[in-house]
Formats: sequence, C-alpha cells, structure tokens
Amino acid sequence: MKFNLDFSKISALVIGDVMLDKYVYGTCTRTSPEAPISILDYTQAHTKLGGAANVALNLAALGSNVHLIGLTGKDLEAKELEDLVKDNHAISSHQLLKDENRFTTVKTRFIAEANHLLRLDKENTTPITQTQSAEFFEVIKSVIISEKIQLIVLEDYDKGFLTESLISGIICYAKSLNIAVCVDPKFKPISVYKGATIFKPNLRELNKALNSNHKKDEISKIIDASKQIIEFNNFDQMWVTLGSNGMVFNGKNHHSLHFESEDIQVSDVCGAGDAVIALLSLGYAHKIPPEVLGKIANIAGGLVCKNVGVFSISIEALKQEINKNQQILT
Repeated sequence: MKFNLDFSKISALVIGDVMLDKYVYGTCTRTSPEAPISILDYTQAHTKLGGAANVALNLAALGSNVHLIGLTGKDLEAKELEDLVKDNHAISSHQLLKDENRFTTVKTRFIAEANHLLRLDKENTTPITQTQSAEFFEVIKSVIISEKIQLIVLEDYDKGFLTESLISGIICYAKSLNIAVCVDPKFKPISVYKGATIFKPNLRELNKALNSNHKKDEISKIIDASKQIIEFNNFDQMWVTLGSNGMVFNGKNHHSLHFESEDIQVSDVCGAGDAVIALLSLGYAHKIPPEVLGKIANIAGGLVCKNVGVFSISIEALKQEINKNQQILT
C-alpha cells in the first residue's frame, strides 16, 4: 500500500494547555523510618515540554511547519518552559501568553526502575476571564493570518486556557477560512467543540461526556455512540482511542472502522495521545484515507508506549516502524 508521509508543506498551529513534564529517577531499596513509604534514592532528573507543547513537537518531528500558542504564569517555571521552546528550533514560532495570577502547569513524576511511584501536579485550573479570552483570541487570529495557517489543533487539558467561548470562537473563525480544526478534548460537554473537523476523545472522556460506562471491548456500542455524536455536533471525523483495544473511527457518512492495537511491550502510555492527534491531524490535512491513517496512528502510538516518559516520535522512526510492519497496512 503506497502513501505519502511528506508533511513539510503543512503549516499547523497548536493552541492549548502547555506544561512542563519533569522526571525524577532513582532506585528504591529502603523504607522510611518516619512513615510506611519507600525512599527514592535520586540518580537523575530531566524536564521536557508537555501538553500542547509536546503535540507541537510531534507535529514538527513529523515534518510540518509548527506554531504554538499557550498560557503560562509569570514564574520561574514559565521562564524554563519558554527557554525549552526557544531551544527547540523545530517549533517555528510561539506565543506564550502570561497570567501573573496562575501557576505554570508542572507535572513531576517520580520513577524507580521504570515504575511510576508518584506524580506531583502544580497547576491552576481557574478559567481565564472574558477580557483575557477576547485579548487572546485577537492574538490567535493574528497568528492564523500572518503564518498562513492550514491546520489547527486544539489541545485541551482543562487547565483554564481553552474556555468554551474561546473554543467556539476559534472553530467558527477557522471554518470561515476553510481551516481544519482537530480537537483533543477533555471533560467539557461535547457540544462545546461543535463544528470541529476531527474530534478525538479517549474512552474515559467519551464515557464522561455521555454519562455512560462503555467498556473498551464494546466496539459496536462505541461506534453507535460516535455516530450520534457526529450527527449532533457536525464533526467530519471522530476517533475514539481505546488503549490496548486500539481505536474506533467514524466518518460523517456513517463509515465506521475499528483498528486493533499492535501487540507490543508497553513501558509507558504518557504522550501516546499527543502522537496520535498529531498524526491524525496531519494525515487528514494530507488527505490520507482513514483506512490507512488509523493503522499508521496505531503504529505511532505504539512507538511512544515503548519508551518511558513523554516521547515525541520522528518521521524517520515512524517510517522505519512502518517498514517493519508492512503486513499491518495491507
């Protein structure tokens, strides 16, 4: 099966919740005398771009021209995040908006021998004000025009930046310019994202939105629910990620597909969704048919899961993995 993975001519804009992903590694051989807890003996630590910033890195690593808009506090972590973005020349431009009344989102994971012991979150999820929303919307429109944006990815982690009014404004403005909007949602009502091109919830997010309890192996029920969601919300495509059960696709024409996941050794699922939304978005913009795109997205998600910590795939690694799994694409 032949297809083109050259995404270099696509200018993409990622808008959403940026964050720092910090990792503290060590070994656990002792128990604390102060409390019934393990002691982590420190060996190393590092910090990566997370959230919407990691989606931007995935888009850039896949070859597209990427721009990023997010919100931080006015703190040391904001400076650290901005420095990481500047140091990573793959992201063509960025607008990290500031709010002195909030923290920059930081997730710190403590890991011993590939096992996660604890995650510490520092964040402020208070929604931005209507005044801020209007101000940020003007910045977004300016970037869309100045950078000739062809594709928008909304990366919503419910951290207060992507309010309902800002989301609907972005989608309406993008549609007026015939720009595809791909959404990686969180726990807002689905109707907030009405009119988006691609809607990609995971099963937990889908169940929360529908007040349902579908299991990941109940494929027919998930397909039926997706068909209703597409019809009521005017999505072109909907992809539901199901972890070890792969993903389900539904199109506007009631075309449905189930893609089984690869049989791999999973080290860590962090960042898999970022890689999948990046690939689905670029694949849609590049007119790769869903029958092929779902299989490639599964391969991309599997690549991430083989690594510990948030991991950005590259086009070279993806092509190598595809070449090793040609039978999957037939």
